[in-house]
Parts: sequence; structure tokens; C-alpha cells
Amino acid sequence: MAQSVENNTSKLRQPMVSILIPVYNGADHLCNCLDSALGQTFRNIEVVCVDDGSTDESPAVLAEFAARDSRLVVFTQKNCGALHARSVAAHAARGEYFLCLDDDDTFRPNIVERAVAAALEKRVDVVEFSCTIRRCGFFKRRELYQWGSPEKTFFEKILRQPTISLAAASGGISCLLWNKLIRREVFLAGDGEIPPEVRATKISHRSDELLCSIILSKADSYAAISDIGCDYTIWPSSLSWQERISFDRHMDMLDEFFLVWHILVRTFPPKVRNILYQRCAIVLQGYTQMWWRFSQTQCQLALRRLMDGCSMDREMLAAFVDRIFGQRRVLKGLLWKLHGRRFPFIHLRLLPDRICHR
Repeated sequence: MAQSVENNTSKLRQPMVSILIPVYNGADHLCNCLDSALGQTFRNIEVVCVDDGSTDESPAVLAEFAARDSRLVVFTQKNCGALHARSVAAHAARGEYFLCLDDDDTFRPNIVERAVAAALEKRVDVVEFSCTIRRCGFFKRRELYQWGSPEKTFFEKILRQPTISLAAASGGISCLLWNKLIRREVFLAGDGEIPPEVRATKISHRSDELLCSIILSKADSYAAISDIGCDYTIWPSSLSWQERISFDRHMDMLDEFFLVWHILVRTFPPKVRNILYQRCAIVLQGYTQMWWRFSQTQCQLALRRLMDGCSMDREMLAAFVDRIFGQRRVLKGLLWKLHGRRFPFIHLRLLPDRICHR
């Protein structure tokens, strides 16, 4: 039942919600994912899967589920990355609202019903719900205001622009796709802002954050509900499992980070860019915390790559340097990773002269 994008002739009745799932070698967890999507208490849905050139049993799993449930529509394409696959799914989907799900995560049975009810009652473009995070078998329910879930203070409010962009830039609204119900027009408007050359790079790191941030900048209204709707899993093979990332992959992640963030800086309104730069500096500091597993030579190479990326934007560079030099604990940790106690300031040669001698 797999279809090419050009030959989709599905004639199902118009669904209200489309669940978009890019699939790439996800056979081990795909059954649970599809069961959670198709098993929603809200029945007027379609599930649009794009097989992104999988080489495992994923196509067979998709075909089996599609044969059992006509609400599942499957497309195939060569491996182009999740960002491209999700865009293909969005343009093929017919629902009034979109939900995104990764092929190794699951939805709670009633979350579509609860999110749609909130969207209709409050008349908003985006409804964000709460989630749990499970790390390779260890299950831990996060507090509702922590990472991946809405701020508690948002539960009784309807946010509008520019407050939505400010909250997205500062991290008050999580820039994650899998815990949001998004109006179709807003999703497609955000997707259309991503340059074709960026899609062609097949970025795998922070692609969700890129798309979600742009979508939030396009939304006119936002509401949050406290219902837990998504169970997000970090597997050893996941990009989120940072401890097992090689040095080469870490360097690729730095390149992809700057590609994404320079797009975001151009996309967000000028009045919120200072907040975006501060958030960027915090994320970059997080990258330096991964360097304990690398050699000192590798750490110096990573710092050089990081500084080269920052140097493309003066405000971004200033925000990062202020973050590092403004906190003694952060600077001390960075020095230790780079050179140890004997040569604590050699790394300053990697910084631009205008910063070192300002």
C-alpha cells in the first residue's frame, strides 16, 4: 500500500486531525508508535507516514498496519532526512490540525481528543500538552513545568504575538514538535520558511527545533493544557543519547546547530533576537559540557569550530563570550577540559583579538 507522493489517490473522508510520522529504520518500536496513533479515542484522524528510505523491516510493518486500517496512509521516498519527510507528510495530509510523532515514541490514548477540545474552545492555532521522558528503560515522569512540558503559568492563559515569539526564543515554550497540536495553515507557513538548501543538507540534529520555532513565530495564538499526551523515549541509538556520540558526530552537530540558529535569527522579529542570542549562548555552553570524553586536542578543535560558527554573527559571539567569562564556574570547567591546571589560558588564543582585549 506504499504510495509515491505524486500518485496519492486516497479518497478517505476529510479527517480533522493528521498525525505526521517520518519513519527511518524504526521497526523495533514502530508497532507501538502506530498503535498509539491509530488507537486514539478521537476517531476522525488520519496517520500519514513517510518511509524515509528504511533498510529494515519498517516498510513491512507499515504495509501490515495500512492493510488493517484505512486511516493510515504511507508514502515512500529515498533517504532525505526527517525534516524533508515531515514536510512531505504535511503537504500530503488533509487534516485541519497536525500532530507530529517520531517513530519510536507514543501518544496517550485520549490526547488528540483533549487537544482538539482545547483548540476549539479557546480558538487558538497551537495547543501544547505535557509529556514524560523515558531514558532506555528508566521511566521518570517530569514535573509539568520542566523540559518538554508547558510552563505552569501558561495553563490558564491564551498567548498571542509577540508574547509567543518571546516565550519561544527564551525557552518558555518548548520548541518540540511532538507535544503540540498545530493548525494546518500555521504549520505549512512555518515549513515554507525553511530554505531548500537547508533541506538538502539532510540535517538530523535540531531539525525539530528549527521547524517548531519558526511555526511558533507564525502562530497568532497559543494555549497549554496540563494533560500528559506523549511518552518520549531516548534510546541508546537516539541522537539525544549524548554520551555515546563520537567526536566526528559532535563536530557535525556543531555545524548543524549553527546552520539552524542562523536561520532562526533571521526569522524571528528583531525585538526578540537579544533573548534568542542569550538562549544560544546557554545551548553552546551545554555543548562544552560534552567535551569531558574527548582528548584535549579534540577539545581545542571543537572550541575552534564553535568560535568559527559564532564569529559569523557578532551578537552571537558576544553573547557566548559573556556567558563563559561572566560565570567563574563555567570558565573554570571549560579551562580544565581544554588544558588542565598547568596551562589554563592557552585556549584564549582561539578567541578573536577584539574579544580578548576589549
